[in-house]
Amino acid sequence: MTMRSTLLPFVLLALASHAQPTVQVSSCSFSTGIHPTLSFQFEGTDVKYVESWWKDELKRVSRDVSNKKEVVAASALLPQISPDTVRVLMKAEQRKGAPFTVAHVAFLTKEGWLGPSSDARAFEGAKAYVQQQSTMLRRQLAQQELSIAEKGLSKLEQELSNLQREKERMESSIEKAKQRAAEAVQEQERLVREAEEQAARWSVSARRTRPSRTRKERRPWPRCRSSKPNCRISAARPLRKRPSRRRKLKNWLGR
Repeated sequence: MTMRSTLLPFVLLALASHAQPTVQVSSCSFSTGIHPTLSFQFEGTDVKYVESWWKDELKRVSRDVSNKKEVVAASALLPQISPDTVRVLMKAEQRKGAPFTVAHVAFLTKEGWLGPSSDARAFEGAKAYVQQQSTMLRRQLAQQELSIAEKGLSKLEQELSNLQREKERMESSIEKAKQRAAEAVQEQERLVREAEEQAARWSVSARRTRPSRTRKERRPWPRCRSSKPNCRISAARPLRKRPSRRRKLKNWLGR
């Protein structure tokens, strides 16, 4: 079952519940006076559309159709009304604030304007003709309503599909972000662990490769007796003891 066949009964039911489903006998004021008419109510349309539709339909059966003040069909061939040609006047009106557009159709035969007191066969034929044309117009309006509803539904379905895809993309992005975060934590832990292991290896290697110092190398450097702050003592020339006065005297006497 297609979407069109699913929505069509609901659209028709909505139109039937608000608009008049059958032809009514009434009267209307035309440019030639007030005449008895057969009227039909439509919803979801306007005066211009209804008159344009009736004009196109009357062109099929009339010699000439004009729409200066109202739609006028001259020499219309409608055998269900009269064996001769008839004149058809059609006018649509919509009162201010009213939700309906009313189409008034008047028929002029050789016997005069058709009304409830006219020939029963001709009057019933006129009612049947107006009912048939009005039903066709109602069906066309229902198709238009259905088309608008389908477009709206298609738009909503497209928006829903876009939202669903966007939701899936966001969920995928969140999942990837969580995965990257977990991988970053694992990488950080691995780097810290490797750094600790490397530091431990370097410490062990340094202890193993440190050279042992000899006794000579362990001897302290001679202390400088100079009062100068930047006194430098060469390691190759150790300090000699200053001879005492007794030693100096002994050396002098020995000469």
